Amino acid sequence: MDDDCVVPADVFNQYREIIEATDDQSLGAIYGPVTFQGTVTHSFKAYRHTPFLRGFRVAAEHPSPEWGVTANAMFSRAAVLTVGNFDESNPAPVSGEDVDIGLRLYKAGYELLSTSATVSHTTETWNGISAGLKRSFTYDVSEAWLSSVHPERREPVLGANSPTSAALRLLIATPLLPLCVTVWPIVRAIQWRGVSRDEGEEGTLASYLLADIYAVANTAGY
Repeated sequence: MDDDCVVPADVFNQYREIIEATDDQSLGAIYGPVTFQGTVTHSFKAYRHTPFLRGFRVAAEHPSPEWGVTANAMFSRAAVLTVGNFDESNPAPVSGEDVDIGLRLYKAGYELLSTSATVSHTTETWNGISAGLKRSFTYDVSEAWLSSVHPERREPVLGANSPTSAALRLLIATPLLPLCVTVWPIVRAIQWRGVSRDEGEEGTLASYLLADIYAVANTAGY
């Protein structure tokens, strides 16, 4: 559990029930959903327009995931030691180690399960633009590391988030930067109005623009 999560009293009982009903030798990890509670700023709303929150929903969407976030997880000590423990070579301060250990357990044949036991993560550590930029950069630093230790998970060379693709986008965009800076907010405003009207999306124009800035910081981390 993360130290900035609120853990209901019955969470560990739900974990215990799964452990008692499962073969100890085959169980590698159990993951639970993570929700967010607290003050919601433009900075946090921006995350909803990025892929950064998807990991917190893995346990709710997949009964047998291949990995999950350690904000709400329980691991078999024996299984973790068997696959070499958590990898400390990750250059990112805090990011990616949960994905790595999950994938290594999965590839080693251990069973990874999900539970409905939910914890609430405070938004306070996710609010603030400077923290958001740092987190976005760190996430892609860890993604680059993950692609090196799990090469079978890499995207094609010209994948949307590959370094080659990012370099090509930068090369093309640099001469057009003044035009992009002018047109970008207008295009985003039109998109925001359409989504807000048609889908009732809880978001603001500022959060849409900030999500794009986070995406730039994310690409820089790769």
